[in-house]
Amino acid sequence: MELADEAVVHVPGAGSQAEWCRNRRAFDVSRGVQREYVVEDDETADIVGYGSVEAAGDEEFRLFVVTPPDRLSSVGALLYTTGIETLRELGARAVTFSEYAADEPIVSFAISHGFKESRRWTLPDGKKAITLRKDL
Repeated sequence: MELADEAVVHVPGAGSQAEWCRNRRAFDVSRGVQREYVVEDDETADIVGYGSVEAAGDEEFRLFVVTPPDRLSSVGALLYTTGIETLRELGARAVTFSEYAADEPIVSFAISHGFKESRRWTLPDGKKAITLRKDL
């Protein structure tokens, strides 16, 4: 929970990520696929990154990379690589990131890894969101 909040502390109005965390925990793996990963700091054993791939069908998977912006180039890259390897093993054809549109660090991270914007929309709380997609 703390890590999810820390990852978006720079996004105006992001607030608590409790609902997002509940959605990850409530994902019904009997109706799809979910693989989760964590990265621990070697010295402190603190969790410094969380990643996940999930899908409720065969066509398109979602990828989550959760770490503070200053760790995207290291921890984020490790989570991304692990997720993409898993997706390829699962035979995924495409993968998406859905993020706050104002989360410039993660949006830039996704674009730097070949993702392209596919959709923008407004969340129920009024914040803008973006989906980025990449064919595998």
